[in-house]
Amino acid sequence: MDLFTDPWKNPANTMVSQRSRLLREILVLYALYVAPGLSAFWTGAPSAPAPGRDLLPTAVFLTAFMLLVGYLIDADLAELRSVDGGAKQRLPVTMYVLWALFGAVLLGVGALGLSSVFRTPTSGAASPFSRAPAGTAEVSATVVFLVIAAAAEETFFRAYLIPRLRLLSRSTVAAVIVSAVSFSLGHIYQGTTGTVYAVIAGIILGALWVRFHRLPMVISAHALYNVATFLLSNA
Repeated sequence: MDLFTDPWKNPANTMVSQRSRLLREILVLYALYVAPGLSAFWTGAPSAPAPGRDLLPTAVFLTAFMLLVGYLIDADLAELRSVDGGAKQRLPVTMYVLWALFGAVLLGVGALGLSSVFRTPTSGAASPFSRAPAGTAEVSATVVFLVIAAAAEETFFRAYLIPRLRLLSRSTVAAVIVSAVSFSLGHIYQGTTGTVYAVIAGIILGALWVRFHRLPMVISAHALYNVATFLLSNA
């Protein structure tokens, strides 16, 4: 199935069919992504997990989810390049690293700015855990989990979702914003500050993706911010 054929250039019946198939795929994957959080909510389990070994089931789920989304992206790679800016531009390694660092810094600046507006500590908006880690082993396990979470979220919300939303909306800006809002809904358990910040972070990372189309770059920026914030808040 060619998901990347522009539905507006096809006959009416084909357009509706392709658009509905694309929407169904997006909704099924999104439902799969939010399923653990919804399950915890309905069963009364704590929405924020404890650091350390308790993160293993979620890490396994996110890894499997990332592999599934990566397969779908790879299956449509040729069409993706044709509608999402063509071939990737070549970047020197230095520029690649600098842009990833710049993205992480922008995420930090956004968090600091938002914490001043809401008058809440930055770490309170960023920490997804129910308690501080106890010992080096829990810290190490949590850092690995944060990298896996960043990789899974960027693979889905940026590399997968933005190109498909561009096809449906015919607007890059709308695709980035809808992707960012969808991303934020997975952070509702962090409260108003955390949810609003997730929208800001989603827009920053979405803009970085649209500019360079480099998945490792946005993963690196997201992971660097996650890990730095976690380590600083638990220093």
